[in-house]
Amino acid sequence: MSVILVIASHDLIEIFKYGIPGILVYFSMGFPILFILSYSFLYYYIVCYYCRMRFRILNNFLVLKSANKMFIKYKLIDELFQEHNSICNKIVFYNKFWKHYFFAINYALIPFNLLLMQQIIFEKTNLSIFMTLFSVLCGSLGSHLMLNSIIASSNKESSKSYKSLHNLFLNFINVINIKRKIKV
Repeated sequence: MSVILVIASHDLIEIFKYGIPGILVYFSMGFPILFILSYSFLYYYIVCYYCRMRFRILNNFLVLKSANKMFIKYKLIDELFQEHNSICNKIVFYNKFWKHYFFAINYALIPFNLLLMQQIIFEKTNLSIFMTLFSVLCGSLGSHLMLNSIIASSNKESSKSYKSLHNLFLNFINVINIKRKIKV
């Protein structure tokens, strides 16, 4: 779409003079950067999805076991606390690397979105450039929203597991000894 817009809005001599070298630079640098960004995003998504699924499995197990309140043993309580602690430690370990990725993507997209919004709102451009800027802005805002919603879903599952463990602890506060209370 952008190539058609450039051809429609520029002179043919300018396209041959500046367009062909620009296309060569784009193909030599654009595709590797696109692949690197897409694979890094997919790895980030896989890590967030893994953490969310581990919390979801723990939540389902907690719901199942909290229904059978009379049959919960000390060993099971210890295993639940250890599993929750293991998941949280894994997230802390992953966060040492992925927080830099999230920081870089977030603080690259925010000024880029603001620049696009400034161009759309305050600059007078022809319709083809306006439509290109608007479509890029929609894609950029959508990707930023998707990135934040991936993290929010993991946070939501961890909050559910914390609430479930807290309720389990409050239901069995009389039965749990001091050692297990300190672990909580």
